[in-house]
Amino acid sequence: GDKAFITGSFAEVATFAGSNTFNLNSFGNLDIFVAAIDYSTGVIETVSQNGGPADEEARGITAGTSNTSYITGYFNGQGSFGNVDLTGAGDWDIFVHKFTSIVPLNLQSGLVARYKMNGDANDASGNGNNGVDQSLIITSDRSSASDKAFTFPPNGLVASSGLFVNPVDVAGAATTNNSTYAVWLKTSPNFSNSNIPKPIFSTAMDAFEYRSISITDIGVVTYSFLNSTFNTQINALSATPIQDNSWHHLAVVCKAGIEVIFYLDGNEFFRAPLSSFEPETLLGINWNIGSLTNVDRLNTVYSFNGSLDDMRIYRRALSSAEINEIKNQNVSNSLVENSDKSNKIPLDNTSMYPNPSSGKVSLDLGRETKDLQISILDLSGKVLFNQNYPSVADGLVQFNASDLSSGLYIVLVEENGEVFTKKLIISK
Repeated sequence: GDKAFITGSFAEVATFAGSNTFNLNSFGNLDIFVAAIDYSTGVIETVSQNGGPADEEARGITAGTSNTSYITGYFNGQGSFGNVDLTGAGDWDIFVHKFTSIVPLNLQSGLVARYKMNGDANDASGNGNNGVDQSLIITSDRSSASDKAFTFPPNGLVASSGLFVNPVDVAGAATTNNSTYAVWLKTSPNFSNSNIPKPIFSTAMDAFEYRSISITDIGVVTYSFLNSTFNTQINALSATPIQDNSWHHLAVVCKAGIEVIFYLDGNEFFRAPLSSFEPETLLGINWNIGSLTNVDRLNTVYSFNGSLDDMRIYRRALSSAEINEIKNQNVSNSLVENSDKSNKIPLDNTSMYPNPSSGKVSLDLGRETKDLQISILDLSGKVLFNQNYPSVADGLVQFNASDLSSGLYIVLVEENGEVFTKKLIISK
């Protein structure tokens, strides 16, 4: 939808509170922020930050085309704007900076569980919500990497099938007013042959209380919630076919008491008001991924009838920019079995979190990697940290930079001649 952009400056710490909360720590004295706000709801979707070791002040902003905006102001000494570092000619200098997008701060924020489905049902979020797969078939993912996704039984109604989770107590996850479900999916060739629900995710207490996201045989995405008080069902049909035996990225964002938003392949395709709602219960009940139990009160299980991959569950409402970052972040969970370098995920798709950090940092390449080297440099180019990783099977690398003082650093990642850099903020 339409967005409003605001800019300004802050020192030390700034908090942007609301349905989504963003906390910023300044790199130096004064830093610049740009916030994107949903024009219709007033919800802060994302906040971006720019700054260097001294002072930067924003004095004006104007909207451009294609989700761009321009800010102007002045900086003292050295200024940092995205991937551009400027050195002033005197005490204070003027700048004009173009934003082509607003980058979310941390896709780990509010993440309750992530199932990469790399041949197992383990939770990759670090929260310990590991599942158990039952009657599932390991298959290739969206980039043809073998054993990196799950296929759910093709017959729809089965005795027992799915990825089942008994979630542990994650702080703040017991109930949540907002939530997001994001997953890669591929329907089977006979997806439309049976007029029964094809569930992607469900939480089922019993026959009289459940919450689910499913797809009908004609490609309608359905969000349902039933208990003794509420009986809500929202149906969303995309102009782009979803039941076409091709991989698609689907996301459903629930804002309690406000609306439900549906995204297909990063594009919003349906939005509906949600007035009848109670907070989601994420604990004390079982999660069923790719299945839905007990809805017909006969203890039967409906299966998805297709393949699922890389499902994420959040206890907050993600913005459209964050949905697109998830969609574009990792083309595959693994390096394709081919020596051709063009088949692997580029390093610049790597995610780094948390950032800012107190010292412990994770890099997620989303694929197997070999001969990886990570270095941390200060702004003068001095190497403060260097570590080699001969082989990392799941692409997740963790390193400890807690010996560094608070400030702005450059993380340099090298792999077989390919190099990329990211800025890292150490805040203690």
